Amino acid sequence: MGKISKGILGGFSGTVGSVVGSTWKGIDVIRSKPKMYKKSSTQSQIEQRKKFGAAVKFFSNIQDVIKISFHEAAIHQTAHNVAIKENFKHFSYDAQRDEIKIDYSKLIISNGSRPPVRNLVATKSADNMFEIDWEYDAFEDEYKDPYIHFLFIAEDGKVLPRMKLDLLVSTQCNINMKELGLSGNVHAYCFFNYTDSEGIHRTSDSAYVLINN
Repeated sequence: MGKISKGILGGFSGTVGSVVGSTWKGIDVIRSKPKMYKKSSTQSQIEQRKKFGAAVKFFSNIQDVIKISFHEAAIHQTAHNVAIKENFKHFSYDAQRDEIKIDYSKLIISNGSRPPVRNLVATKSADNMFEIDWEYDAFEDEYKDPYIHFLFIAEDGKVLPRMKLDLLVSTQCNINMKELGLSGNVHAYCFFNYTDSEGIHRTSDSAYVLINN
């Protein structure tokens, strides 16, 4: 609080709005209040923000998948937020190159109450053609609309067209790398979902396989 000591035209001490009054060697001095500057972010904070931004961007690009694959895990929060929390540790910052790296082999694309498919393998069957095979445990209860979903991501992080197949009919899928416009390796993820006899949406955890092209 500022205090006037010599009347309306005299000096004052303290702060009034953006003005500070003081006395220096018997002289009344009025100056503007110094601006407050935020403390500079540490390198660690900068890196954390970059990693978080990369994670948000990555999962925003597959938002349609995440809404299904993290449906069960999204309790009192969005599926997008759960996906980021589950995967943030798989994003790292390369200070030398000033870039974010993603450990694609450890990404969790689906988090559900059902176990993932087993023995997921990718085999080259012909030029530019790959065959993906899998096994899964039979369901004990009645279910409907059982689908197995595939997500493909190129080495440069480009998200490729998704695939959705009838889980009960399909035991494999075939991929034409040339049609996808790819010549390098591809990260493949799969999960399945269905609705049980009580009308509850069930999802499996995701499984991962690297397609070495």
